[in-house]
Amino acid sequence: MPREGWVVLDNVWVKTIENADRTLTFDLYINETKMDVDSALSYRQAQFLDALKSGTSQFVTRSTKFGQLLPQGSTVTVKSFVKTSSDGTVNGVLTTAKLY
Repeated sequence: MPREGWVVLDNVWVKTIENADRTLTFDLYINETKMDVDSALSYRQAQFLDALKSGTSQFVTRSTKFGQLLPQGSTVTVKSFVKTSSDGTVNGVLTTAKLY
C-alpha cells in the first residue's frame, strides 16, 4: 500500500501470538466477498493485493477503531487473502479463490 494508504475488507480473522518476550504479533487471514465471480476488487483492494504479491506482507495499523484487539501502531502480517464469490444464481453456489 502507498504510504498512508488504507483498505476496506469484508472479513478479517486475527490470530494473536504472544512471543517469548511477551510482545504480541498478529497474523491476518482475509476473505473478500463478491456477488459474482467476475466482480473485480476495488481500487484499494487491488493495490493491497499488488503490495502482497510484491513481497510486502507486514503492515502497521494506524486506526484505533479496532480497540484492544489491534492496538494503534501494531504490526500485522497477512498470511492469506481469498476471494469468495457467488455464481449469481438463487442456489448461491460459492467459489473461493486464493489470491495470496
